[in-house]
Amino acid sequence: MNIMPSGGKRVRSGPAKDPNSEKSRRLGYTLQSLPNTECRMKPPEWPLEPADDERVRKLEAEKWKWLWKLPQARAWHLPQFKWMIRELALYARLSTACEIAPAPTALTVLLRISDRVGMSAAGLQALGWKIEAEAERKPVDSEFTRRRAKELNRESAAERSPMDETKHVYQRRMSGNG
Repeated sequence: MNIMPSGGKRVRSGPAKDPNSEKSRRLGYTLQSLPNTECRMKPPEWPLEPADDERVRKLEAEKWKWLWKLPQARAWHLPQFKWMIRELALYARLSTACEIAPAPTALTVLLRISDRVGMSAAGLQALGWKIEAEAERKPVDSEFTRRRAKELNRESAAERSPMDETKHVYQRRMSGNG
């Protein structure tokens, strides 16, 4: 008898968990938000043997620096995700190789690694991460922004006639009217 874990034969088979569902709320399933800004922490040392070709080494180094500026890098720096450092180096090496000479099998492996390290939407969700949308970021509250908002309101009011009681007038786009 073949005993299968729930969800099916394959890893992540079946529908993805919905962090906004009632079941997820009951189970305490939430996604950890990663700020949608550049990570400024120092990248770790390159863990693989250097490539033989100078051009490839340079491209791998650029890719490595780029990876560690992504929002996911904040999570990769955490102790529980240190195991990903070698996987990330393999991702950088393989993605560089695919840029130079794409091969279908290499691209397939690259896609699998991207899922494991959180470089795809499915990978982010599987790891319990989400990158904040710009709208989720709190607006900066400062004297400058308050003063600028008042100026814009005054300018808007000056452009309207005294009989006009509408607060805002939005131009409407009509489809098919060029």
